Amino acid sequence: MNSDIQIRFRKTTDGPESRLVKDFLNNIKIFVQEDGYEHTILEEAYAELGIPDILIVIWDKNLIKKWPKERNELTKSDIKIMHHISSFGKKGILKDCVTSQLGYSDTEISKSLKKLVDAELVEERNERIKSINIENNFFIKKIISVEAKIKDLKGAIHQAQLNENFSSHSYVLFPNEKINSKIKSQFSNKIGLIGQEQGKTILKKKAIRGKLPGSYFSWVINEYVGRLLYKSLI
Repeated sequence: MNSDIQIRFRKTTDGPESRLVKDFLNNIKIFVQEDGYEHTILEEAYAELGIPDILIVIWDKNLIKKWPKERNELTKSDIKIMHHISSFGKKGILKDCVTSQLGYSDTEISKSLKKLVDAELVEERNERIKSINIENNFFIKKIISVEAKIKDLKGAIHQAQLNENFSSHSYVLFPNEKINSKIKSQFSNKIGLIGQEQGKTILKKKAIRGKLPGSYFSWVINEYVGRLLYKSLI
């Protein structure tokens, strides 16, 4: 199995924030109780920009059963090309445009497209390429990112804004006893706010859902989790 698609993780260090995260993870039922769906937790993953404390990846267990083995051979370059193609929707894009817009050589694009076709992710007709069956191939239903802070609310909001690029929902996790009306007033945008007490998680403001896949990293998460699950099925 090709190991090119990997997500690096920062080693967790013990402290007030790690304990806040641990307490939250013991009480995440309000985020994962959806019929027919499963979830995977990724802690301190290196994302496109920054390191979100928690990623809750909610996925459809029925769709993972349709995972072609050829998808396990895709590299990050292949995924980057596929994400670019998918951004053009049902009309697709001319092959020459993929080459000129992404800066890869004709040979590199041709090799990548063959792999993507074999993996049943794109189709090529008359020099035009488009993504196929994206609603099933992107089997993740939600990517909920959570940035936890004890004091630095400004820094937490900044990271939560960056997390919106690839997440469906982006949250800040803060000690509940520190949340007042002034703090709540800073969450007038799409970002949500979670208050954490010992043994109790309180949803103070629900995040507004964003589009998935939101970016190339959304696809990286999709393929990374998909390969983990594929291993468990074979």
